[in-house]
Amino acid sequence: MRLSCKKFAVALALSAAFSLSQAISGSAQSGAPPIPAKFDSVIDTKSAKVGDAVAAKTLKTIKLPNGLEIPKGSKVLGRVLGVQTKQAGNGTSWLAIKLDHIEVKTGGFLPIQGLIVSIAPLLDPQAGHGYDTILNRSAGGPATDVAPLAMGGQPVDVDVANLPKGSTLEGVALALDLDKAGCSELRGVKKELRLDSSVAIQVELK
Repeated sequence: MRLSCKKFAVALALSAAFSLSQAISGSAQSGAPPIPAKFDSVIDTKSAKVGDAVAAKTLKTIKLPNGLEIPKGSKVLGRVLGVQTKQAGNGTSWLAIKLDHIEVKTGGFLPIQGLIVSIAPLLDPQAGHGYDTILNRSAGGPATDVAPLAMGGQPVDVDVANLPKGSTLEGVALALDLDKAGCSELRGVKKELRLDSSVAIQVELK
């Protein structure tokens, strides 16, 4: 039976995605570098529900040990598998996020098992003051459209490729191992957790 051009293209794309997913799974066991990203969706423990979608956008191109690349602007995707408000947790909020695939910018979906190993405020001209950074609170409260400026009026940036392991968000604790369900776990101490485009992460492939 002959395939139409359209069906052939779809089959070819699926085949390529399958090959890439195999390559990523293999490379994760042989030292694939962590993937720097920022949240592309808003997750707030006051309103989040189990099953909510989670999305983060990669901030640089990552080259895997086998030569394949995850382009900058690809999306790391997953869902919320557990959530607890500060009120329900007697002052401690909690979030469990399962990152299970990457939507590659150039096409295709790649299954992964991703662990968030770093989380930090991302301060740049697009993000404005981070939602819960020391700089933001000293400026008087919630995120604004005004870019945070260092001395001399230059935008403040973070080195997203070299974030320290763990959490540098004040009052936020990050587990450095996947839980039994394959989730990354975060806890907010005496605060709700809110993750948005002002928050940077590093995702390690497991």
